[in-house]
Amino acid sequence: MREYIPFAAAGEILAGRCSMAGLGRMSFAYPELPGEILRNAVPNANKLCTTCGQCAALLRQGQPARCVVRENRLKKERIDRK
Repeated sequence: MREYIPFAAAGEILAGRCSMAGLGRMSFAYPELPGEILRNAVPNANKLCTTCGQCAALLRQGQPARCVVRENRLKKERIDRK
């Protein structure tokens, strides 16, 4: 369902129920998403936020928030390229 958020948000905006949609933690996991939405690209489901809550756990610990899942995925991709 997460990959349909651009379409759901657009529908709500067009229906006049809201004037904008905020994606919150999705911006940590998939910072490229807004640009892809503007280019009418279909979101890559593998890059979407998994709602694991690790970013919020970091905040509760007084640490800067980031996407731990994305960070681990990027590390693995770098290792695989070598």
